[in-house]
Amino acid sequence: MALEEIIGLMGTILIVIGWGFEIRQIIRRNHSPLDLNFGIMYLAGSIMLMAYALAINAPIFAFLNFLAAAMALLALYYKWHEKKKHAHTIHEHAFHSTVREIVAWPKTKAKGRGRK
Repeated sequence: MALEEIIGLMGTILIVIGWGFEIRQIIRRNHSPLDLNFGIMYLAGSIMLMAYALAINAPIFAFLNFLAAAMALLALYYKWHEKKKHAHTIHEHAFHSTVREIVAWPKTKAKGRGRK
């Protein structure tokens, strides 16, 4: 193995270890801080760079970009489910608030009449 390949492999390993810490935080918190638009662009770019690395016969960089795409996909998965959960919570909160107002309406209306 040539020195250039060893340096590339070591760099890949360090990046993968760094991503491992980030993935662990995403899974532990069940939250992805990734911006949705950035994540989509990053995923597409990583896939294209992986294809390019394969075309020029650079397996280390193809592997690295494959892992970058996998990380982006994982972060997007959590972000997508987070947005769906948040939207459901907002709708549920609005529904329950409306129900509480409807149930309380006759009582508040009756109180208002008694003051006049």
